[in-house]
Amino acid sequence: MGNVNDVVFCLQGFANILTDVVSPFAIDILPPGLEPNRGAILAAVTLGGMLPMGIVVGGDAGGVLALVSKLSMCIVAVFAVVLTLHAFVPESGPSPGTGQGADSAELQGADVTNNPGYTPSPIVWFKIEGLMSALPLALFAFGAHPAVLPVVKTMRPHTLQSNMRLVTNVLGACAVGYLMIGLGGYLSFRKSTAGNVLRNVDG
Repeated sequence: MGNVNDVVFCLQGFANILTDVVSPFAIDILPPGLEPNRGAILAAVTLGGMLPMGIVVGGDAGGVLALVSKLSMCIVAVFAVVLTLHAFVPESGPSPGTGQGADSAELQGADVTNNPGYTPSPIVWFKIEGLMSALPLALFAFGAHPAVLPVVKTMRPHTLQSNMRLVTNVLGACAVGYLMIGLGGYLSFRKSTAGNVLRNVDG
């Protein structure tokens, strides 16, 4: 039951993230007056993207899943690098941090600009009141145990040492990626950082 709940709520979270990604493109592509609401985009993402992919994966369609996984990892890696560089090489001029989900007054004067007279908000490294929000996310981010056994089953050679090396390397790479995106996003947008940093860069 724990694994079932984990998968169901994971899918809900991923569907919302995909909706955040697709929404700006849908608004730009469709003619004025036909912009879909969030519910319509969420339904399209679920029925037109996630459901077909689930059917393909469930049917074990050759290397389709491997190809999609590699492409996804490349996109995440590029995003992490770009966001990290953006944090240390801020743009000049109008801020791109005007995404949905954060206070518009703060976002329009984002912390990544070099506008004269603008003072970036201070960096806050720790807030006790945010711990209960961040800790579950951190625990969930490293909760890969449901996928370990199926992956280990396909490994050759199938030894304890190789299994431990795989798990260590994968979780280490995940930690680096999480740090790059988390710190890069926060240092770029400071107090204007949205819960989903994609909303800050959708412009």
